[in-house]
Amino acid sequence: MNNPVQSKYGDNAWFTLMLSDEIGNLTRLHKAILKWVEVAEMDSQGFRQEVERRRTPQWDDEYDPISNEASNRLATVRVMFANLGVTIAACAENFIIRICNVRSVTCVKGHFGSTCDSLGKSLGVEISQLPGYAGNQRARLLGNCFKHTEGRTDDRFAGKYGGAVGEDIQYEKEDWPSMIAETNGLLSEIIAKLAS
Repeated sequence: MNNPVQSKYGDNAWFTLMLSDEIGNLTRLHKAILKWVEVAEMDSQGFRQEVERRRTPQWDDEYDPISNEASNRLATVRVMFANLGVTIAACAENFIIRICNVRSVTCVKGHFGSTCDSLGKSLGVEISQLPGYAGNQRARLLGNCFKHTEGRTDDRFAGKYGGAVGEDIQYEKEDWPSMIAETNGLLSEIIAKLAS
């Protein structure tokens, strides 16, 4: 998203078109994960039946291929959802950096808070107070926990949302459609500020 093309339609119209594509991508990724979960569950049912047919009285009680498969499937689902959190956060950050570049606002990739502060000053608004910021922030923190603490809560996440530090995050139970919608809302609010 670097070196954006200047639009003859005005920045707000250009960014509105881009936002639709970005949110569409996030929505499709979420649906693809859900589809994978559905297919994996169907495959798992067949696997369970196959294992039960092979089970014998001499079966080692310490080896349970059904629970191993379920554990691996859950770990895979959590990684996919955690990566969706990373992608939602990156979508917002890259979008805001693109706006900063068009407006000649200084920003630093990888420093979301300071980038939001810089853009907010140029727009006369505090970005963190805009509708949708909280949902995008949750996706960002979920992604950061995945990247930096192996999918366990860190100090920042536990301090903001409760719970103990070091707990496994149940990414599969998060409200991803809401975080995508809130990210859309946040970026739409910022686009609206470009026109004012």
